[in-house]
Amino acid sequence: MAGWGAYESMGYPRAITLYSEHIRDWPNDKDGFFYRALAYKRSNDDVKALDDFLKAIELDVEYLDAYLHIDYLLAKESRYKEIISHWSSYIQNVKTNGRAYLERGGAYKHSGNRDLALIDAKKACDLGENPGCQLLQKYSNP
Repeated sequence: MAGWGAYESMGYPRAITLYSEHIRDWPNDKDGFFYRALAYKRSNDDVKALDDFLKAIELDVEYLDAYLHIDYLLAKESRYKEIISHWSSYIQNVKTNGRAYLERGGAYKHSGNRDLALIDAKKACDLGENPGCQLLQKYSNP
């Protein structure tokens, strides 16, 4: 995509324009939305970035990188219930991704639900995510 060169050279407005043109021609291209979202994010337009990341996961419910960015943007505003909802949707489709459980567990922890955070940490650990094992060990003993 032509927008990547502009993005890499920190020409974010140009990257947004180029990705918008790409999306106009290929409206079902998840990557077009994802990369335009990155350019919006770098331009400090979190609302438009979030909209595009959400469009990317609408087009591909297993787009892990988009979920990670959604998590980041929502966490900036302490919107943990929404983060949990998005990770739950992802997990419904990809049950074997330990990172997803780890991230959802973090949102549970920040929202004050220690028990569900520990359940997700255990699942992440069982799926080979060492940080999940470390969290489980740290927080399972009061």
